[in-house]
Amino acid sequence: MSAQNKYPTESLKLWGKAKQLREQYYQNYARAKDNGGLRWSGSAWALDAVPAGLGDDVYSLTGEPYAAAIAHDKKFAKECMDAAESVGFARDLCSYMRIYWGGMHLDKYLYGGKFPKPDFIFQTQICCSHSKWYQHVAKEEKVPQFYVDVGRVSTTSATRSTTASSSWKNPRVAPSTTRNSSRRSRTKCARPAVGPTSAP
Repeated sequence: MSAQNKYPTESLKLWGKAKQLREQYYQNYARAKDNGGLRWSGSAWALDAVPAGLGDDVYSLTGEPYAAAIAHDKKFAKECMDAAESVGFARDLCSYMRIYWGGMHLDKYLYGGKFPKPDFIFQTQICCSHSKWYQHVAKEEKVPQFYVDVGRVSTTSATRSTTASSSWKNPRVAPSTTRNSSRRSRTKCARPAVGPTSAP
């Protein structure tokens, strides 16, 4: 006896449209300069509402989804990771990061043509590798970089009071700079300059 299907199902009909929209998104980024626009690059967790507020002519390339799109093309993904390794990056680093860097160093874009250079980097410090990822991009591409240290919320009263007093003394100090020794040792690598900096 077969069970009655209470909720009929069918294939996702908009998958083709979703892929078309994704490709158009990446093409818009690549052609931003042709349309008088700006390009910013950073992670997918980069509070893109802030740069999006700059206008409809500011286009973003967030590294993780872009690298995931490349990963579907196994040949190009391997070329990118090999290129990152050939310029000295370890094989055990984040594959998203290596794929993005590799495409940049190869000067190849997944959707054809040269890798589109960003006009600026806008990045949050949610993960240790994100800091270094976009510092390298800014250095190689010689573009300005902007970082926001988002920190973490702690429920201990000692950490709350330290965070509050640090923030009042210096409003540029983010909650993650509290003197919690386990936090400091874990994120020591995620300490680039806060605010706008220029690549050398």
